[in-house]
Amino acid sequence: MNCLRATRSSLSGLWCVVLLGLILAPAPPSAAEPPLPGDARLQALRALDLDAAFAAVASGIRLEPYPGILRGPAGTALARGGNAADQALLLADILRAKGYRVRFVRGTLEDGNLSIAIRGIYPPEFPALDLAEEYLPYDPGTDAALRGLVADHVWLEVDQGDGTWLPLDPSFPIARPGEAYATPTARLDQPPEEMYQRIRLTLHEETAGGETRELGRLEGRIAGLGLRPLSLVILGVPQLKAPAPEKKKGGSAGGLFGSALSGGDRQSEAAAEPQEPAKTVGIVYRRMLQRGDETIDLAPSLVLDEEADSAIHREWLEIAIEAPGRAPRIVVRDLYVEDAPSVDGAAPAPYRRYALTVMTGPLDDDTVRDYAKRLDTLIDLDASKARIEAIGDSEEGAAASEAVAVEGEIGPLAGHLAGMAFAAESDALTRRLAHNNGVAFAQAVPRVVIVSVEGGAAGGYRVALDLRLDEVEAWSYPGYATRAAEHFQSARGIQNTMLEGHFLERILGVQQTANTAVLIAGVEGGQGAMLVFGTGQESGLDRIEGLSPYARRLIEQSLGKGHEVVIPPKAVQLAGRARLGWWDRDPATGRLIGVMDDGLHQATVSYSLNTSEIGLNDHTGYVIGMIVGATSTQFMIAGLMLEYGELTDQLIARVEASLEKLKCMSCPSAGAGASAGVSYGDSCFSVGKKVEAGASVSAGSFCEQYVAGMTCASSMILQGLKGGSGGPSASASAGAEINAGC
Repeated sequence: MNCLRATRSSLSGLWCVVLLGLILAPAPPSAAEPPLPGDARLQALRALDLDAAFAAVASGIRLEPYPGILRGPAGTALARGGNAADQALLLADILRAKGYRVRFVRGTLEDGNLSIAIRGIYPPEFPALDLAEEYLPYDPGTDAALRGLVADHVWLEVDQGDGTWLPLDPSFPIARPGEAYATPTARLDQPPEEMYQRIRLTLHEETAGGETRELGRLEGRIAGLGLRPLSLVILGVPQLKAPAPEKKKGGSAGGLFGSALSGGDRQSEAAAEPQEPAKTVGIVYRRMLQRGDETIDLAPSLVLDEEADSAIHREWLEIAIEAPGRAPRIVVRDLYVEDAPSVDGAAPAPYRRYALTVMTGPLDDDTVRDYAKRLDTLIDLDASKARIEAIGDSEEGAAASEAVAVEGEIGPLAGHLAGMAFAAESDALTRRLAHNNGVAFAQAVPRVVIVSVEGGAAGGYRVALDLRLDEVEAWSYPGYATRAAEHFQSARGIQNTMLEGHFLERILGVQQTANTAVLIAGVEGGQGAMLVFGTGQESGLDRIEGLSPYARRLIEQSLGKGHEVVIPPKAVQLAGRARLGWWDRDPATGRLIGVMDDGLHQATVSYSLNTSEIGLNDHTGYVIGMIVGATSTQFMIAGLMLEYGELTDQLIARVEASLEKLKCMSCPSAGAGASAGVSYGDSCFSVGKKVEAGASVSAGSFCEQYVAGMTCASSMILQGLKGGSGGPSASASAGAEINAGC
């Protein structure tokens, strides 16, 4: 999305960034680097005595299963949740601040105590359950992966001063001081380093000549780097060469000069005859990693016009997550690829900032607002605003330079706050979606959100919010349908993709951003022309018109992981050029995310679907119906929120009524008086026959599956927004008949 549309593109672009600060940071701070968002809660807990501290952690911090230490004391206090190790770390921090001597105990929960601990990850009461007997109910006691996470247990012992140690186990659901619930295997003054989850950020480059090199890295504990402002800044500095003068004997030769390279005798040059203007012979890319008030210089690159092999072919950031007992999780964000559809020129943009926000747990709006109030001395918005207004009277070159300077001052924290604010909104929706649909969840790996500003004075700036890593583990409530967790993951992915668009529209003041949800919202008549590809079906990608080589590589990588890709059959026009976007879904977990053809997990286009262009099967119909149902529901809610101002029963009732009409118009071929027999439970949880990709089925079968998927997703989202405790079957859209002519 281009943020700049004015002639003075640098000025408009900076206003976009300033708007972030104006919206998110109404009042400012008082330190060189603000404290972490969780510090205030941690300080309050440190004031408690032993009994009160134990009670506060035991009752105020929920048990969330994940491997190793992820959040640390402040992050656990902030998230109000953590696994046994993080809860033990939090309690140890509080007690040590009061002068107590404590040690950590590691052991294994077994049998009945393990079952009690697993029950502790769920709320005390479940929504009402009304599903038919044939649904496969979930039993967490038989989930080997979940049992392994919870069984690996950590607690504390505190020195009582007489040679005895008092057990303290705040993560066990019915714990009391003095009781231990697991068999000890080790006692430690501090958790060993191998217990911590770690993150490694590595910047790489590949040149046109095929040379690949690492440009620099940053690594450490996630608990130490999480929620701290991190920015990668890349500046392209033109390299100039003065023409050789028609000089007399003894004169000096012209040379390269600029910010990174310089040469020549200025006095001699001044005395020489007038010269032709210096010409650009290349560019130096300077790279810096900013961590708080610290700047780490990374390796630069010199690209010379006359040396084609020195050109940058690809530049990428690799994010590696290492958790105890698990294979490293590698996530890649391309910063520049020569053949990517988003590349308008033959070289990377001269100014790029990537604000990385690494979040170890959920956030809330109050936390973000409180944190923003601490940023006064770090972001002087009034001074920045005055400087930007003065840019309009500057020369073009000076304006660009000043614009970059101002953005450099406010950009890091503005981008950091934008990532946090988005996460807080996402978490609020996720909590409602999960509980009222019978699902418990935990953020088991850090969330990585990248807010980027890319561009230059001549070409304008592009602002993007990219969910580079945003996953939760999910478990159905005991006795609920096993597939509830899978469908929660899909609905959450659609929800977050839509939220990205609305979030950027609001903070940047634009009318519409492009994302994958907008693609499906452009459905005409409710039918589907989307293509669904799975592993081994890569050759079918030839059928997609306008698929770039870069986008094809992205899809093939996804299919190679066993994922499914849902994509339109041809590119569409967006902002003057053809674009493609798709849904990427992991069938094993149900996780789903929207991807654009430039690799960002953010943008795509509107497209009208037409079933006449491709043969469809009922598997395709179900997937398309689920996506349409989710996006249609979210757009209706967003529109009515402007009228109602808040979520109300009346608003939800209007959405339900509109969805019934949409389902009717989407599938008139079902025939008058015919019923698809679809309820929330039927469409989401029943195990139907598996249809092979490409199998030929009747239009009626596709239509019924389309409505089934649509009903599943819309019911799930609406039920998640209802404040009551009604179960899945409570949705008014359940069991609706599909009648022609409605």
